[in-house]
Amino acid sequence: MNNTSTSTNQHKRTFLVPYMGDFSNAASAALRHYGINSYVLPTNTEQAYEFAGKHIYTETCFPLKGVVGDTLSFLHQERERLGKEEVENRYLVAFPTTSGPCRFGKYHEVLRQFLDKEGFENVPVTGPTSETDYTDILGEGFTLRDELSFYRLTLKAVATSDLLDDLVLRYRPYARDPQEVNRRKDEQLEKLENILEDGGELRRLRSWAEETLETFRQFDGENRYPLVLFAGEIYMRKHDPYNGHVIEKLEQKGLETVRTPVMEWIEYVNKINTRQVLRNMKWAVRQADVKRFFRELGRFALYTSNYRYMCRVERKIAEPAHHAVADRHNLPDPETLIHDLESAGEFHGQVTGESPLSIGVARYLMNEDGSNGHEDGSISGMFHIGPFTCMQEGVATAKIESLANQIRQNKPDTVFPVLHGFFGDSPNPNLEAEIAVFAEQCYQKRELQDAKN
Repeated sequence: MNNTSTSTNQHKRTFLVPYMGDFSNAASAALRHYGINSYVLPTNTEQAYEFAGKHIYTETCFPLKGVVGDTLSFLHQERERLGKEEVENRYLVAFPTTSGPCRFGKYHEVLRQFLDKEGFENVPVTGPTSETDYTDILGEGFTLRDELSFYRLTLKAVATSDLLDDLVLRYRPYARDPQEVNRRKDEQLEKLENILEDGGELRRLRSWAEETLETFRQFDGENRYPLVLFAGEIYMRKHDPYNGHVIEKLEQKGLETVRTPVMEWIEYVNKINTRQVLRNMKWAVRQADVKRFFRELGRFALYTSNYRYMCRVERKIAEPAHHAVADRHNLPDPETLIHDLESAGEFHGQVTGESPLSIGVARYLMNEDGSNGHEDGSISGMFHIGPFTCMQEGVATAKIESLANQIRQNKPDTVFPVLHGFFGDSPNPNLEAEIAVFAEQCYQKRELQDAKN
């Protein structure tokens, strides 16, 4: 648990969860099952933009601005309503983090400084870290057994919110009224929250999945559109208000999208941790450090158990809707993507973060010419999204373009459209025109694939 406050009785506070798509609501409901009050922060408000701009002057990282602005805006409103002492005793800001120099690894420290400047010195900032496989979520006042139980409930929240998003994106492009699909989605999300708050019984979640499929199946069209992979930095790809609802703009151009899920990151973190533990075990053997060896062995057992459980839960929950979305999900898992990059000498596994995932999936699709079992035999393009000036996705963009040039030299007839979309205070002013060209290229790609088949 990464905690920048020394306060106690954290579980008696209301956890403020920054918005990052439907998963935030699902995770908040899981917290309430354990008796922890939780609330998803309002997002994309004028006041949030003002507070973000007050403390972050440059376009260093739009997701960081989003979290800072949303948090400070809410706390200021509550201080006006309740008073400073009540706010500092009532709330806790909670969100996951990771290691490394980018914003995801520095949220806690940076937000702590801004809270102190705004007079919220006693509002804790805490959350689970990737270094523990995100198993340290609940914090003080709970046993290890509670932590592991909540971790598994969180995995159910991830799997179900991913499935909800997947079904919306599968059927919304063909609806006469896309906003009706969004309204139905909100209804199903509320039902999901109630189930998770009750403990997330697997039988009820599978019934919810069946009901959700039936809810959206009615919107299907006669002919499928070209399928586009929507991948990149997790905050921007999941936070539709902050990316300008760009997926709906793609849909308006006659494209169907599949968004890489939150579970991809959870699985990736698990595999990175497992790889590191195996290295630590080898070093312990070399140094004859028995204590360290058995400590790392225990972590290895935990991570292995976590991986097996996440795979089982994801499979069981998705089973009732599998036939409807199976052709959208035949890409390799994160471990395979990283291994292939390393084997080809294109990237090193020790360079962690989201850029290897973006590079790996782009390389796979370009080499495979998009083939992955979609109705027409292919993924027809990739929309690569990231925050403006993002280090990770900047690296990914450069590497993807380099790989594309290499592949075209060896296979001149290779056609695989990739559109890089970056969002911030100064987003791409030509995005609408670029999407129009991208959509046309995706249709051309599908026609070429049909001809080959």
